[in-house]
Amino acid sequence: MNDKRMKDALEAIARRDVPENTNLMPRIAVQLERKSPMTTLRARPFVAILIALLILLTLSGVVYAIGRSLGYIPGIGIVDQSTPIRVLAEPVSQTRDGITITVSDVVLTSSKTVVVYTVDNIPQEKLSRDVAAPGCGSKPEEHTLLTTSENLIPKDLGYEMSGWGAGYKVRHIFAPLPADINDAVLIIPCIEGSLQGTLPENWELPLQFIPAPPDMTVVPVVEVTPSQEPASDNPLKLEKIAETEKGYIFVGTFDSTGLPQGAQAMDFSTFPIFTDADGQDVIYDFANFQLDQPAELPPVGSFPWAFEIIGKDHAYPLTMTVSAVAAQYSESSASFEFDAGPNPQEGQVWDLNQDIELAGFPVRVVKAIRTADGYSFDFESAAMFHGVSLAIGNSLPVGSGLGDPGHFISVVRFEGEVPSGKLTVQASNPVVAVSGNWQIQWGVENLPIEESPTPVAADQTCLTRDSWQAALDNYQPAPADLAKKLLVYGALGDNYYDYDNYGSFMTSTDGKDKQIISQGVYPSLSPDGRYVAFAWGEGLNLFDFASGGQIHIPNTTTDDNVPVWSPDGTKIAFSSGSDLNLYTINPDGSGRTHVINENGDEQLVDWTRDNTGLIYGVNVEGGISLRKVDIASGAVTEFFIIPNHRAYEDFAISPDGNRIAYHARENLQDAIYISNLDGSNRRLFAQMGNWIVTAPFWSPDGNWLIIVMRSTDLPDRPTELMLVNVNDCRIHPTPLSVEAIYGWIQ
Repeated sequence: MNDKRMKDALEAIARRDVPENTNLMPRIAVQLERKSPMTTLRARPFVAILIALLILLTLSGVVYAIGRSLGYIPGIGIVDQSTPIRVLAEPVSQTRDGITITVSDVVLTSSKTVVVYTVDNIPQEKLSRDVAAPGCGSKPEEHTLLTTSENLIPKDLGYEMSGWGAGYKVRHIFAPLPADINDAVLIIPCIEGSLQGTLPENWELPLQFIPAPPDMTVVPVVEVTPSQEPASDNPLKLEKIAETEKGYIFVGTFDSTGLPQGAQAMDFSTFPIFTDADGQDVIYDFANFQLDQPAELPPVGSFPWAFEIIGKDHAYPLTMTVSAVAAQYSESSASFEFDAGPNPQEGQVWDLNQDIELAGFPVRVVKAIRTADGYSFDFESAAMFHGVSLAIGNSLPVGSGLGDPGHFISVVRFEGEVPSGKLTVQASNPVVAVSGNWQIQWGVENLPIEESPTPVAADQTCLTRDSWQAALDNYQPAPADLAKKLLVYGALGDNYYDYDNYGSFMTSTDGKDKQIISQGVYPSLSPDGRYVAFAWGEGLNLFDFASGGQIHIPNTTTDDNVPVWSPDGTKIAFSSGSDLNLYTINPDGSGRTHVINENGDEQLVDWTRDNTGLIYGVNVEGGISLRKVDIASGAVTEFFIIPNHRAYEDFAISPDGNRIAYHARENLQDAIYISNLDGSNRRLFAQMGNWIVTAPFWSPDGNWLIIVMRSTDLPDRPTELMLVNVNDCRIHPTPLSVEAIYGWIQ
């Protein structure tokens, strides 16, 4: 259970780095026959191969033409208008056992059928929380189908899903239906992620289709055609532009032109960067599911891309820069051997330290670990590997996960008996990051598009890349009395990539005087500074600074997490992983009380300053709903919705209880905002372009925030900690590299 809780904590931190539901490398997953998206991919420019390439596609070399057959429908994407479009006659909804499924939109074109539906009010205790026992949706027979009275079942072309704890929204794309078929049935075998047999199954929702109304919004798509032969060594190409409510969708391709021999481009390895004519970052969002035919496989070594630029009032031209792509070397392979012995046990580790070569790069096979259904292998390499396929005999095809710089993991799984003894492992199809500097540039001066202004960040934004650099250039250490001690979670030693050696500790802002508390997670400092509550082992624990010892809090279990002391120090609130609800308990283990039982994943934030209530968040469509529950009455007050928020550590209530600092990821830009608890008087406090700013924490006097910054351009320094004054924007960089702050002694 220690490993599980550590994994949960690290995954919560990792979710701050990459937006939820973002799959940077879907083609890699397909090529490696993986079954889940690569959600742990970091957006960092790892140097694998340096390609000195700078090519600009300037405005003078481009012709813009309105596409005659393509249009853009908000919420649906780019569609083919060469034949009549049909839509859903009216929304269809069904409710069973309190769960409601609603089909809100269907659009049928000659190239695809798009179905949009939501599932809401899902009991959290009925969802699988065990990776070894995945919930519904993992098997082909559990996939959503569209069928007709003629028993026609159009091909499933893929789907896009976003969730909010008690529900989720799906945008499913199927192959086109014949023009003479105007009814169908959407069949949903079971609720995504649910435990078998616990929730209603075999949903059937009848759908009726009618011609699209004449006033349906369809925006013209502008096709971009080079007026002269494009530079032969620029693999990055812009092909289409469509206007949206928020800005513009840009569509193009990237091919393997100029890549090393044998390298076939598969996807972006890091997020592209968009800048305006002044060099300022332009915010954007992913739009790959807006493509007209997402299931149409591109030529080998080429992949499509689509991004939505947010805002229209930019300093043109805009520039898109790609610094790294993931490339597969399909002709590269290697093998190695290891002896698992006659009776290998789950969890057993073998130190291998064997050297092989893949894609021309030296790779060390560090160790093998026996898993429940196979083996896991750890690799090290100076190159940035995104994946490699491994096989032992008739093992199942599985891809690899992504580690940190220079480190990656791949697994081998089996149906039935796992082989033992001397084994030969075949490694093939490595995917490696190829670095470069590819650019295209465009403007909208000649487009028949009406521009509208977009608000820009206010000048009171304290922490920006410019202000951070100025603070480094004119470095001033933080006043000695500002932060005498911090309670943090991070690497206990100097190796930031050794996740087995992470834990909670006290430290000064200069990183000295470190006092290790435990490998436990979610530490919370008592108001009198005598104890630290944390989650580890058999439940919640207390660390006593006076004795240096720790004790288990009775009546807590391995499912209990995120302890938070009450302001008066008499109680500890916490979240339970068993039912995802909130509880309180006395420090001696007595008085365990169930505070609230909502049908959602309740994330504990803090206590109200009068000790009478708990502030918490619940995932809802569009973000996380910040709420307060009165402990005595159970009455719930909703404050506001924080957009696209995921990680617990990114909430911080001010010492006076009147303000909140929080992280929001909007349009792929991380930002820290400060507002009143009801969301009013929102102020953009920190935003550093494509760099990550997260985990704010207030000083005891309410005048400062500590913010964790992760530079996507400096992978060798995982995080930096900065103290920023909320009143005058003074910035004090610190030498600390930690994941989150949980306590501040001033």
